[in-house]
Amino acid sequence: MQEVRLDEGEALPDEGPAAAQRLRAWAARRPARAVSAAVLAVALLLTVVVAGPRWAANQERAAVLGEARFAGAVRSLQDPPGVRSGDHVAWRY
Repeated sequence: MQEVRLDEGEALPDEGPAAAQRLRAWAARRPARAVSAAVLAVALLLTVVVAGPRWAANQERAAVLGEARFAGAVRSLQDPPGVRSGDHVAWRY
């Protein structure tokens, strides 16, 4: 049976920690699976917490220090500086 709130302000009774109770009951019925699920959840959480930032840092480092996306995107300091005049750049030699 489904309980529906009425417009008259009648509140449904709080279920409380029903999910936690169901989880504890499941763990009591299947302790080996509960332990393996807990170990798996902790290992997954540690993997995300430890490897996630390292992966993101490696991706950023590769993007910043990697090859330029197109030829001429980065000029060496050995080249003379350009002087912008109007719509074109005049190079000094």
